[in-house]
Amino acid sequence: MCDALTMGIGSLVIGVAQSVASGIQASQQAQAQKEYVEAQSAEYARAAGLNNQAAVTEYTEQSAAERISQMQEKEAAAKSTQEVQREALQKKGTMLASTNASGMALDYLLADYEREEANRRDDIRHQYEMRSVNSELNLGAFKERAQNRINSQQHYVAPGSTYSSGMNILGTALGIGGAAANAWGNYEKWKNKEKSII
Repeated sequence: MCDALTMGIGSLVIGVAQSVASGIQASQQAQAQKEYVEAQSAEYARAAGLNNQAAVTEYTEQSAAERISQMQEKEAAAKSTQEVQREALQKKGTMLASTNASGMALDYLLADYEREEANRRDDIRHQYEMRSVNSELNLGAFKERAQNRINSQQHYVAPGSTYSSGMNILGTALGIGGAAANAWGNYEKWKNKEKSII
């Protein structure tokens, strides 16, 4: 009877020890995996932050260059318009000083110069407006490219979101319960064996 009890207790102790050891090992593995995921997430977040900063810097520089270009275009258009007006006034002055035309003929010549001046100013304005539209499209493309670059970095695993570092209490308890049932079975088996020997 003593041997059966000793065997049952020994089996119980070994089973409990194995269950506890398995629980501790699983807990350590979960903690190591959690730390790995946190380290990876932190590194990815750091890289994403640097990428986002680079995207914003690039967008700012491109936008500033485009705005400077727009201002230069506007200034050039204004200068061209002034030049056209100056040339038109010179032509009108030269024509009035050198012609003997009068009445309707003079009115036609002046109207022709004014029409030519207006056409040239319209061309300058139209070209400036087209370049302005192109600049706005460029600015929109710069912004979209920067936003896409930033958005592509937003998906990373949040630290510790899927892993638990705690010991699996239920699994350990079930392991201990299984060890107890196994020990009881061994006790009964050895007890019955002793009885059959006696």
